[in-house]
Amino acid sequence: MPSEEGKARRAAAREKYGPQLRESFKVLDKDGSGYASVEEMTKHMVEKGMVKPGAREKEFVKSLNHYLSKMNYGKSKPGELNEEEFVKFWADLYALFDKIDKDGDGAIEIVECVELLDERAEKFGLTKGDLYKRVVSFYNKVDADGDRKISIIEFFLRLPELEEALMNAKL
Repeated sequence: MPSEEGKARRAAAREKYGPQLRESFKVLDKDGSGYASVEEMTKHMVEKGMVKPGAREKEFVKSLNHYLSKMNYGKSKPGELNEEEFVKFWADLYALFDKIDKDGDGAIEIVECVELLDERAEKFGLTKGDLYKRVVSFYNKVDADGDRKISIIEFFLRLPELEEALMNAKL
């Protein structure tokens, strides 16, 4: 069950990113169906240069399908989102990203990852040194372009993997 803090963070992100996301929805719903399909969202992200064609594009589709099947936004069509669902889906991702991106620069630096997970080290029975090694290893895998920052897209592509690692206490 979502915490009050989480609900507030998602509401704030929906307010902050909503107008931009509504504009994006209108652009990518090229067929005018009122729904954004996985194909339309992927094509839009590739056209904007946010996702590179090929392997990264396939990872994007995989993550998108994972979350569309996992999350419940009152989806009226499987594998597609109407405008309201689209805004909620992407704003909620931004809310999670922004929670980690403490300085608000639009990228997650390694120190921000360590700070977030530092308080959880004991819960997973890890020393701070062991946690740091695991965070660095995961961070280097996620930072696909090697710029020492994790973008929102890099974050989204690896989020299912991160969740699994956390659930299995592998991180």
